[in-house]
Amino acid sequence: MTIDLRRLLLASAAFALSACGGGGTEVGFIPPPPPPAPPAPPAPTTAANYIVAATSGSTDYTTQGGFVSYNSASGQSLGTSIAQGDLSFRIRYDAGAGQYQIELPASTFWEGLSLTPGQVPNTSDFHTADVTYPTYLQLQEYAGTGYTYSALALWSAPGSEAGLSGGVAFGIPTPAGAVPTTGSATFNGSITGRTTQSSFDSLAGNYWPALVEGSINLSFNFGAGTLAGSLSPTIYDVDRRALAPLNFINTVYAKGSTIFSGSFDTNLTGTSSFSGQFTGPQAQELVGSFAFPYAADGKTFQATGAFVGKQ
Repeated sequence: MTIDLRRLLLASAAFALSACGGGGTEVGFIPPPPPPAPPAPPAPTTAANYIVAATSGSTDYTTQGGFVSYNSASGQSLGTSIAQGDLSFRIRYDAGAGQYQIELPASTFWEGLSLTPGQVPNTSDFHTADVTYPTYLQLQEYAGTGYTYSALALWSAPGSEAGLSGGVAFGIPTPAGAVPTTGSATFNGSITGRTTQSSFDSLAGNYWPALVEGSINLSFNFGAGTLAGSLSPTIYDVDRRALAPLNFINTVYAKGSTIFSGSFDTNLTGTSSFSGQFTGPQAQELVGSFAFPYAADGKTFQATGAFVGKQ
């Protein structure tokens, strides 16, 4: 029994040596090559150019827009405002703080914006840090939708009684002398804002002014210094309903000017106007504000807000 066991062990050893190269040279284990490295993820978009793509440092954007003041408990409208520049909702990028900041109408201080938590994915909904009455901002058009020098947002600042909500368009203005003076171009864009019509939100337990959204087109003849176009609004209250397009009338635009204005063709009583300015180094985009009256449920309401457009 002992002799047979030794022979078996010697035979097994000989077989193992022959499998390793026969001549008694031991060959170590060679691991398989590692799998190829995965492609590098795209570089993250920095805070500076996330909303307005051309931003490279601290920037005070030019702003246009309009807003509604309302009583959230009763739904009563407290008026509308169409304001530009320092009188409007303002927005800037602070490179030192690394964040976008806003200043509400009639306010005297700036508040930082942060992405609203609890929404995944979220690239367009922001809020301020005020715990009691935060301001909310929702991007409609921005770097993420193909704009480079401009952005459009709907904002709301609910208050204990008097809330504010409206649309704001902002961007990097075109320098004087940089607007084309020959040829023509059509700018197609979007609008957003609020109206004096309101409805009760059973989930939130309060009233909200109706939303106005839609499209706008502006056709410039740079050589002749003329402007034509129309706005196609949709009102969203309890239901969503499209209104008839509003054609431009009484337009004001001079050859080489960075600004423009006009009104809408309507017979209703109320404020009917729009104004704007070009954005981008060569007037590639534009921002503006609008206001128009409309009829619903046998009454006349006022809409106001902002728009952006690009060639």
